[in-house]
Amino acid sequence: MSNKYILPEGSLISYFSNKVKLNGGINLAQGLPGFQPPLKLQQKLSEISLRNDIHQYAPGIGNFKLIELIQQYYKKYDPTLTNDSILITQGATEAITLVYLYHKQKYGKLNVLGFDPVYESYNNLPKNFGRFNL
Repeated sequence: MSNKYILPEGSLISYFSNKVKLNGGINLAQGLPGFQPPLKLQQKLSEISLRNDIHQYAPGIGNFKLIELIQQYYKKYDPTLTNDSILITQGATEAITLVYLYHKQKYGKLNVLGFDPVYESYNNLPKNFGRFNL
């Protein structure tokens, strides 16, 4: 029997990142793609990086200027849109956690179906809410 279905020891992210390096793939798991972004995007980022107020993570309560800009942009598609209807998270883990928290509070229970391979913390997040189905 082939061992290609045996889980490796250690971090799955590191395991698959190394597989990508060995096999010439594109690594999107760690936010480090193996290609250059479009030149226009690089130029815009260079212009933005000259400003001093954007070199930090957004505060936990959010970046109100960013929310305002997003609201202004999407208001042309939905005139009823308000700042209260926009949520910006600092990554997928935070977003998924908020979805679990909302679901648990609203419905009193949480059932999750997870598929492997998956980003390592995603298997553990539901356990923090008292339930995990795999």
